[in-house]
Amino acid sequence: QTLQLRALPMELAIRFWDGFEAAGRKQGETALRVAIRALCMADLFYLLVRVCKRVDMLHPWIYAGCREVEAAPNGRVDLWSRGHYKTSVGLGLIMQDVLKDPETTQGIFSHTRPVAKAFLRQIMRELETNKILHIAFPDVLRGVANALDKASGPVKTTASS
Repeated sequence: QTLQLRALPMELAIRFWDGFEAAGRKQGETALRVAIRALCMADLFYLLVRVCKRVDMLHPWIYAGCREVEAAPNGRVDLWSRGHYKTSVGLGLIMQDVLKDPETTQGIFSHTRPVAKAFLRQIMRELETNKILHIAFPDVLRGVANALDKASGPVKTTASS
């Protein structure tokens, strides 16, 4: 079923999300939570656009890029031009991997440490503050703020850091 969802054009995928969420909502809060969780785990574009509210990514080219990354997420280097959302898609994939398997280890590489730390802060901020993720993944994100603070040392997650 995941492959069928990923094969849909962007407009039909969004309609599918709407219908899937509506069916969950109709069955109650728990069913809606299960529906959102399933979509987050199955659809990187849903996670980024709908749950992380990255509506700036609503573009067919970015949708196709997400689908390309989902089809073969590992063992490749994605070379996209600047401004084509490769970092956003990559960070979304890391979040999706962590939501699927909280025990996974991820590496963030950059030419300078401050850039890598900024990427880590972006992921931490989303996992710490996104209420939809906390509702859909209470088992994974319970205590995430404390665990991430300990793991990364004295990194502040505010915009002023």
